[in-house]
Amino acid sequence: IAIMAGSIGALAFLRLPETLPIDRRVPFHPAGAGKVLFAALANIRFVAYTAVFGLIASAQLVFGVVAPFLYQQNLGLSAGAYGLIGLLIGGANLAGEVACTSLATRTSPRQLCFDALSVYLLATLLLLSGLLLGASFLPITFGGMLALAGCGTLCPTMYGMALGLFSRNLGLLGGFISSLCYL
Repeated sequence: IAIMAGSIGALAFLRLPETLPIDRRVPFHPAGAGKVLFAALANIRFVAYTAVFGLIASAQLVFGVVAPFLYQQNLGLSAGAYGLIGLLIGGANLAGEVACTSLATRTSPRQLCFDALSVYLLATLLLLSGLLLGASFLPITFGGMLALAGCGTLCPTMYGMALGLFSRNLGLLGGFISSLCYL
């Protein structure tokens, strides 16, 4: 991963031209960056959007870590079978992201978030029933698909809403949101 990240970083530095017009470029100053980050943390909406993004993305990550064990050890599926199921569940996440793109132009962000959260909560009920009533393939698989579809809609919406609060330093703020998410 480090080699790949270094290669991508070098390629970006050497081959990707700057797209921001010269008159809009601002030199980097650590103190200025600190002020931007503290201003973001002082904005309660930014913190709320970032927290939702982080929690939903964390749930997605946890499912990705736990699912192989669940399917292979508890349900007795082969690694190959789990790979196909993982691909199906990942496809549901992609479908949620694609749906987010389309739905964002047709409904309010608030409605989009509540609808995605409703799908996510239904998924939680399915997953819990599939685990509490004995590991069961269908509720876990459909619950996982719905959960990741909900994540696919909520994560980019929250990320976009957090960035939408600002008009400058979006790269810095985007990196900050991602860092907070990982924390």
